[in-house]
Amino acid sequence: SSEDMKLASKLFQKRKERHEGSTDSNFCQLTVDCTEDLPAIVGPHDASAPSVQSQVLPWTEQASGKRMQELMMQLIKRWTSDDATIAVLLFFHSFASGDIDWVKHS
Repeated sequence: SSEDMKLASKLFQKRKERHEGSTDSNFCQLTVDCTEDLPAIVGPHDASAPSVQSQVLPWTEQASGKRMQELMMQLIKRWTSDDATIAVLLFFHSFASGDIDWVKHS
């Protein structure tokens, strides 16, 4: 409903504002099949304001965040719980908790 989208939009915007300027890469927010585009952020990559590094320097954390966002969206849009779980584990492995043995050895 439009009320739900207003609430989600406010929530995403507040989270984005809190994250701006932060060096913390343990952050992720995505939407799938929403009626509005909400600011997607994966690690240090902000899809609504991509950095130059994410566009031209493939070895930077911003570029890694961009690739992770693209991969996560591909997996989540398959609409299976297995793929959604893999997407979340990949994020945690890359940006949040360090090495996850299952991801590392798969």
